[in-house]
Amino acid sequence: MGYTANVGIEELNKFSQVVPWYAVRTRCHHERKVVKLLEVKGFDVLLPKYRTWSRRKDRRKVIELPLFPGYVFVQMEPDYERFREISRTFGVAYILGRKGRPEPIRKEEMDSLLILLRMPEKVRPHPYFKEGDRVIVVDGPFRGAIGYVMKVQPRKYKLIVGIEMLGRAVAVHVTEDVVEKY
Repeated sequence: MGYTANVGIEELNKFSQVVPWYAVRTRCHHERKVVKLLEVKGFDVLLPKYRTWSRRKDRRKVIELPLFPGYVFVQMEPDYERFREISRTFGVAYILGRKGRPEPIRKEEMDSLLILLRMPEKVRPHPYFKEGDRVIVVDGPFRGAIGYVMKVQPRKYKLIVGIEMLGRAVAVHVTEDVVEKY
């Protein structure tokens, strides 16, 4: 089964095109709980999800997971009291920003995300690697190897991972779906 965004078009249409968005960091696996609590408090909240197969010991099952684990998006006018209300919500770690002040997500980034979520195409998470990231290979013949991203080739969707061996490094090409941050 592929990945799909699990946000209805009618749900996306309720959001304003002008009001800024804020990313709220949640405690681990508390995204759904935070969404419910913030909606009860009157906030406009978005939790993009996708569907994927879960690997269980005895079976496989389709589950929904957050597209951005650990984050929910809140649309609101900047207001110190409302920010405090969000911060005091059970399951909320903090609101993303700089120097302790919440900062809105850039409009073009959020608009792009909303456009992708409106499309019937399958939306799925994609690893965000940059040169110098420490990674571990989780599948394939190099499984278990730990190294650093030496070069990202986005058009080919390949990474060159340097693996230290005997004080030397070797490079291998692996696809991003078999590599995780270490």
